[in-house]
Amino acid sequence: MEPNQTTNQNENVKLHDGLVIILLVAVLLIGLLIAFINNKNNHIRIDELKHPIATTINPFDSIRLSAKAAIVWDMKNKKIIYSHNESEALPLASLTKVMTALTAIELIPDYTTVTISKAFLEEEGDIGLLRDEKWKLKDLLSISLVSSSNDGVRAIASVAGSVIGAEKLEPMPTDAVMRARFIHEMNKKATLIGLKKTHFENENGLDKDSTISGAYGSVEDVALLFDYVLRNHNSLLESTRYPRLTLNSLDNISHNLHNTNTVVNMIPGLLGSKTGFTDLAGGNLAIITDLGLEGPYIISVLGSTEEGRFTDIETLVGATTEYVKNIK
Repeated sequence: MEPNQTTNQNENVKLHDGLVIILLVAVLLIGLLIAFINNKNNHIRIDELKHPIATTINPFDSIRLSAKAAIVWDMKNKKIIYSHNESEALPLASLTKVMTALTAIELIPDYTTVTISKAFLEEEGDIGLLRDEKWKLKDLLSISLVSSSNDGVRAIASVAGSVIGAEKLEPMPTDAVMRARFIHEMNKKATLIGLKKTHFENENGLDKDSTISGAYGSVEDVALLFDYVLRNHNSLLESTRYPRLTLNSLDNISHNLHNTNTVVNMIPGLLGSKTGFTDLAGGNLAIITDLGLEGPYIISVLGSTEEGRFTDIETLVGATTEYVKNIK
């Protein structure tokens, strides 16, 4: 074979190989383009569908409440998951008694004997306490929280207030002075635990007159108060889980109590509750509920009606239950 023929054959081989490579690259590029187009067509926008894909609905969006203010507080994550007018200071009514109970057990032991004097029986809301009857503080606290006894918290405030200043060897102060000192301690405790809109004028939350309430606070403050109580004194509200309670005084006198929260049996996982009602406050209610792995949740309403507070809480419990289902 001649040299020129060999050279031409080599050049033809190179040209053929080059064309094959170009063809393979072209086929690969076309394949990639087809795959891209098919992939893009598979990503359909929701607004292009005749029946859009369902999105998660916030269960609190459709609720209707009678209350002026409401909150659902997630204790586990320390956050609000629903609120309405959460920062507005409103009359607290007998929700005040939770702070009374908290302040008392941080001042005196729960085995302290409290004697019911005649002066303690002058408040409205008599639930059958007797003059000179003796109670352990722990049981009198249960009476005061379950049946919302004004007589009970009057006695508690006076006895607990008597220890304030006792180290100065002062003469025994009057009942009015002891109560005033105790209420001062209630306000100090509110400040210490971060209740920014809360102030107490008395230990029971009764209206002072037709225009001034005995205590004010925001529904957010109520949630923070209940949060503090459950974390630091988790047995304090235990008695409020039950619709009825029977307790005996140290004089062996039996008292049958009915819970002022009439829906305790309708709230799943109830850990504690407290009602409140006055002319100025309207209907108030706060509860703590445990819904399994999530929570507990503190749910409260202020400024509802006497019956509407229960309906409002049931509505919020239902919405909270749905909320928990959605986040699992």
